[in-house]
Order: sequence, then C-alpha cells, then structure tokens
Amino acid sequence: MLLTPDRIRTLQRKLYCKAKQEPDFRFYSLYDKVYRADILGHAYRLARANNRRSGSDQINYLKL
Repeated sequence: MLLTPDRIRTLQRKLYCKAKQEPDFRFYSLYDKVYRADILGHAYRLARANNRRSGSDQINYLKL
C-alpha cells in the first residue's frame, strides 16, 4: 500500500476544508496546485501500484 506524503495530504486537507467551509467558493486556480512534480509523481506511483489497471473510464494510460 502506497501512503500519501504529508505535504500532499496537507494540501488535500486544506482544499477539502475550504470547500466545506465555503460551498459557493470557486477554485479557479487549481492548476498550480495539481501540476506540481511531487503530486504528479505520487499520482504516477499510485497508478503503477494499481498494476497498470484501467481507471473508471476503462482506458489504460500506462501502457509502457
């Protein structure tokens, strides 16, 4: 099982709390938060740990 690093977990928690506290708030600028090397790297490791199985859209993007 792959654990989420504390830095990523903190970001997830902050975004979650903001969304819950202000339901009408619009996150217009999430790109800078998602397009970080640590987040993309962790997402890739999660996909690899999933044995390259397809996601909910049934498309396998990791045909390496």
